[in-house]
Amino acid sequence: MYDRPIPADLGSIEDWILQYIYYHPKDKHSTISLLPQLDQVLRDEPSRLEECNDIRRMMRAAALSAEEYAANRKPERSAVQRAVETLIREGWANGEPNSDGEGVFFEGLKLTRKGTREALNRAHQREVRKTPPRSSESTIREARKRAGLDEGED
Repeated sequence: MYDRPIPADLGSIEDWILQYIYYHPKDKHSTISLLPQLDQVLRDEPSRLEECNDIRRMMRAAALSAEEYAANRKPERSAVQRAVETLIREGWANGEPNSDGEGVFFEGLKLTRKGTREALNRAHQREVRKTPPRSSESTIREARKRAGLDEGED
């Protein structure tokens, strides 16, 4: 789980690309330009090696060394290309296909209206997940306050 090449607060490379293009609308995006951006984000992120190894121990897998963890966190062009293709297939992005010695890639990536909505929805869902659930006590206290039943109590 934690050894996949995605930022910790996102569920997939597609999520990251949606958010990145949304927050950088004036930049020129391509499969090739997104790869070093994602790599930098992952390098800047605090290490989750301990969490990764805790999960691996529970699954009875060998622990990763720091070097193995870093290598697993390095995104590959093929993974970014698959993610871009998914965004295009889902109608969330548009781009122009091109090719080089390593194969096909997309350039001129832009979010569609549907993609912008999806980026906003996913950002909202992440915020909702981060918000702790309200306790029944705080809900009752708030309702009593609104009804004027808690006045004078402290």
